[in-house]
Amino acid sequence: MASSYPAALDTYGSEQVVAVQTELGTYAGRKFSKVTTAQTLTAADNNRVFLAAAVDLVFTLPSTVAGLRFTFVTHTVSAGTGTSVSPAAADAIHHTTSVDDKDLINSGASDVEGDSVTIVGDGVDGWWVEGIFGTWAKES
Repeated sequence: MASSYPAALDTYGSEQVVAVQTELGTYAGRKFSKVTTAQTLTAADNNRVFLAAAVDLVFTLPSTVAGLRFTFVTHTVSAGTGTSVSPAAADAIHHTTSVDDKDLINSGASDVEGDSVTIVGDGVDGWWVEGIFGTWAKES
């Protein structure tokens, strides 16, 4: 199956950032990282695109800060839970419902390579979905 992310990244030199996160380079002004284990994000990850290159990864968001933006792309499909984006306890991810501390999940039952979501922090109530592709659902 062909890669879902920009072809320029297929041959862009790789540099190991940490043992579980590979820096793929910059494309269209955004940093791309391929990850294989759960990640806890910080403000330093602002404007980064995360390629979830292992099954059932969880990306834990920092507390909301106005203007922080993250994109998550399912790069390895799952038969289990799927890719999850987890807000801080006092924050919501505003998509279909606005309940605090509920993950946004690209379920392994329906995920396909290339499914993605981009979220932006508002600094008060949590995270807003700026763009979404594929089937993502809120944790029940």
